[in-house]
Amino acid sequence: MFGMAKNPSSGPWRRFAKFQTLYFNNDRSILIARLVIIVNYVLVIRNFPIPDSIRPLISLSVPLFLLVYGLLVWFGSKFTGYRNINMILSCLEILLVSFCFYHSLDKMIIGGFLLYLVGIIVNILFGDYLFSILLSLLVNLSYTAAVFPRLDSTERQYFYLSLLIFNLLAVLISIIGCKIKKILNAIQVEKEESKTQLFRLQTLSRIAKEITSELELEKLLYLIVQKTSELMKSNAGGLITLESDNIYRLKAAKGIPKNLIGKEIQLNSGLLGRSLNERKIAVFKINGKIMETASPLDGQYQFLISSPIFSKGDFLGVIFLLSDSPTNPLSKDDRLILETMSEYAAIGIFNANLFKTTANLCVNDYLTGVGNLRYFYQQLEQCLAIADRYQQSCSLMMVDSDCFRKIKHTYGNTQGFMHVKYLAELLKKTIRSSDLIARYDRDTFMIILPQTTLEEAVALGERIKNRVSSSPVNIDGQLITATVSIGIASYPDQAKNLKTLVNAVESALRQAAKLGGNHLLTASVSNDTSDTSTNSSIH
Repeated sequence: MFGMAKNPSSGPWRRFAKFQTLYFNNDRSILIARLVIIVNYVLVIRNFPIPDSIRPLISLSVPLFLLVYGLLVWFGSKFTGYRNINMILSCLEILLVSFCFYHSLDKMIIGGFLLYLVGIIVNILFGDYLFSILLSLLVNLSYTAAVFPRLDSTERQYFYLSLLIFNLLAVLISIIGCKIKKILNAIQVEKEESKTQLFRLQTLSRIAKEITSELELEKLLYLIVQKTSELMKSNAGGLITLESDNIYRLKAAKGIPKNLIGKEIQLNSGLLGRSLNERKIAVFKINGKIMETASPLDGQYQFLISSPIFSKGDFLGVIFLLSDSPTNPLSKDDRLILETMSEYAAIGIFNANLFKTTANLCVNDYLTGVGNLRYFYQQLEQCLAIADRYQQSCSLMMVDSDCFRKIKHTYGNTQGFMHVKYLAELLKKTIRSSDLIARYDRDTFMIILPQTTLEEAVALGERIKNRVSSSPVNIDGQLITATVSIGIASYPDQAKNLKTLVNAVESALRQAAKLGGNHLLTASVSNDTSDTSTNSSIH
């Protein structure tokens, strides 16, 4: 059996990653490397021919120096930056190396140059150029003061040459350091941009999940506007959708007066109209009207950014943002993000519309568009609960076609179903906006009448009966007069619960149909709530 690979985020790997981050991060790693070099020079100092009177002082100062250096490495960042610590320690190193030069010139020539150059390089990369120039000047003075008195006239010529070479090397290293620093700065900028892009992509992914999971259309539109504005750092924006009547309306907005929501947007009228007509991502300089008429937004913002929403080639609408930036606020990356948001918006709107259609199919009758049996019982239960709570009446009307079977047998099933659809349209036009209609059987409809007494229900039933009989049906060029039978029952006078109310209205309808059609009957209930009968006949 082969062993499983170790998880890099657990065990020794995690400790190694933590150690690497702690001890080898940029400026601190430079400090540690310099500490190693200084320890080497401290060991060299111990072998210098120093008088016995000074040696105890040297022995005490060396560990003290290392202690101060170590404290600066580990805790200095809490008081000042690592770059400042590097610059401070560069001065201390110059003094230390100059002291070594003075006591052991032959051992320190090459090593001293190297340490001087290290100090200059570090300050070029991690400090500033002014301090690097002052550091080079200090190196020249210290080196001259430590070495020059120890040389004879012949050696001084070589000293001048060495000093010239040293300064040329310092200039060359400064030029190289400048280039390296620019490269490092460019890498840092790219790194920050990558972090920003990663954050925006993560945010975009999170927003996409929110948008595609929201199934209520109105909430979804506001969510799209809100998240797009946040991602694009815009204070105002909105979403225009295409209505079923081929009219564009502002359906959701952020930072825009509420009285503008629901306003119709005309094509080629104002900047929003132009964005609807162009149907592509565009940036418009606001030097005129945003909408058809003047609005407070015209002088408040500088640019309008628009992005179309397409779903399977169909144009659904436009997302727009308003910016107060004095320059073009849409970069290449912003354009890509806006395109992605439009795609997610299209998916979300498609899903919400599909969910709405599916939900309607669950409670709506496919043929007539009115409620189905499930819808009827749900609504009747709610209406009776409200009537019981507020001590109100709730009436129920049952309408049945008297001529459905005749039309079906004479002209076929298609004409029979068209008659049912026609009857549903007549009922919807006749009832009140507060009334609820559902298809109960093939040619039978239930109408729930909230807050309606029996007398009011009878008056409405008469209007329905008269309207149907006065509206002949055209079938294959022949006008056929249709009639309906109607049964009515009222809660709580004639029924005490949902079951007895339905039974009462069904009984009333059966009695009305037995009278030959085009009749309306109301139901009555005896003391036993399960026994229903009719008490009124209206022709």
